[in-house]
Amino acid sequence: MVPPGNVASWPMQATYAEKGDWQGLMKYNAQATKSKPAPQRAATAVAEPSDDLTQINGIGPRISSILNDGGITNYGQLEHSNSGDLRQIVATGGALPPSSLDSWPMQASYASRGD
Repeated sequence: MVPPGNVASWPMQATYAEKGDWQGLMKYNAQATKSKPAPQRAATAVAEPSDDLTQINGIGPRISSILNDGGITNYGQLEHSNSGDLRQIVATGGALPPSSLDSWPMQASYASRGD
């Protein structure tokens, strides 16, 4: 999965993330989004069914909405995401990544099997 945003901004975003400066990253992303319109998403031929991501420990309605905006709408997508991409999506959405984030892909693998 490719993190959202302008490719030119990734080095700066990575610097904030590497330092663990999530507040700085959120401010940087907020400033960057004020100066440009939101990107338009291309329509997909086959829409994947969405899942209730709030069933995953640590994902509430706000984080679920942020993940959906970042292109993660079901357990399969979440299961195959890596922690770095998830942190980027959550931070870009204006939230602090919760401590349970690293467990989301594993939880999603269980949820996708109905466990």
